[in-house]
Amino acid sequence: MRVKRLIRTFKRYVRQLAFIAVLLCVWEAFSWWNPFNWPTARGVSYPYLFPPPSVVAKTFIELLVSGELLRHTTVSMERVFMGFGIGVALGIPVGVLIARYRVAEDTLDVLVKALHPIPGIAWLPLAILWFGLGTKAIVFIVITGAFFPVAINTTAGIKNVDPVLIRAAKTMGADGAKLFLKVMLPGSLPHVVSGLRIAWAFSWRALAAGELVGASSGLGYLLNVGRFLHDMPMVISTMLTIGFLGYIIERFIFRTLEAKTIERWGLARQA
Repeated sequence: MRVKRLIRTFKRYVRQLAFIAVLLCVWEAFSWWNPFNWPTARGVSYPYLFPPPSVVAKTFIELLVSGELLRHTTVSMERVFMGFGIGVALGIPVGVLIARYRVAEDTLDVLVKALHPIPGIAWLPLAILWFGLGTKAIVFIVITGAFFPVAINTTAGIKNVDPVLIRAAKTMGADGAKLFLKVMLPGSLPHVVSGLRIAWAFSWRALAAGELVGASSGLGYLLNVGRFLHDMPMVISTMLTIGFLGYIIERFIFRTLEAKTIERWGLARQA
């Protein structure tokens, strides 16, 4: 059984790598072919607006070796984890309040669901007016990206705990805090962890958008520098870095945590 699983995993990775290789080949050929007659950079034959992956890779290595990419990546990671942590720390208690108390459901729940559809970048003008340009404003919009999904999923998780489990626990004498800690909280964990995964995606996007406008460092800032310099290889290198980091953290931290949580509590996915 284990051998079959390993073979399936190996085949999946081979297909993924083959697909990426084909995409890179098509991209390279398309760039040099230049069917839309895009302009070329001075002294450089590759299309200025759509450089091939070989040129992008060269620029990426230069940014990496110079330390520039690592420096901006470190700043961005510090901001996103700070904002994400605060958003989660606020979102879980609010979700619990809404799920447990009717007054909170009639008031806070309406507010949370009304503000949730607002994209992170829409909070940026308000954040700049409150905190000025810089880290504080960016962390604020990251907090908004994390807070709402966590609060909503925490509420849904607690409300969707199997009533049979609650009745059984009450029959065995559990009530109040003990009922919540031993039954409702564990039963809601799959929803909560799914909320963390969604919150990460929202936070990461909000970070990049905020750094494009209101920062003097970070990956979003580096993206903006590339745009000002008309350096398309730098722009694409930074975009790929943002996408790769976001995927790696979502895939190997949050998706793994979600799978382990569902496996640990023996619950089917509900969200």
